[in-house]
Amino acid sequence: MQILEFKRKTEIGDYAAILDTAGATATVSIVLMIIVAVANLYCMAAKFIGKKDDKQEALK
Repeated sequence: MQILEFKRKTEIGDYAAILDTAGATATVSIVLMIIVAVANLYCMAAKFIGKKDDKQEALK
């Protein structure tokens, strides 16, 4: 939604509004990317551990 808002502000020439919100938008984007990366790593680790437990279960 923020990208579409930037597009609209650019089309109408409201560059002051873009400059005012650019820092906050960048910060929020970075935070969201970190959250997604951590969630993906957590899911990958859970799947890896689950496969490891299945192999140990099969050996019993």
